[in-house]
Amino acid sequence: ANILINLSLNWAMNWISLGQQFEAEKLQQQQQHFIQQSITQVHLLFRGICHWQRPQPM
Repeated sequence: ANILINLSLNWAMNWISLGQQFEAEKLQQQQQHFIQQSITQVHLLFRGICHWQRPQPM
């Protein structure tokens, strides 16, 4: 749960800062790129969660 909270806060701060980093004509392109990267990261995160196995007790 802590990882998801940290990722959410990181995502929000990066999204907010996009407007300060890029000029208006490049902002929409960068937002689309950011969205695509975010989707890929979420897919990888959930794939890892789905395939994660706890060590078996001995």
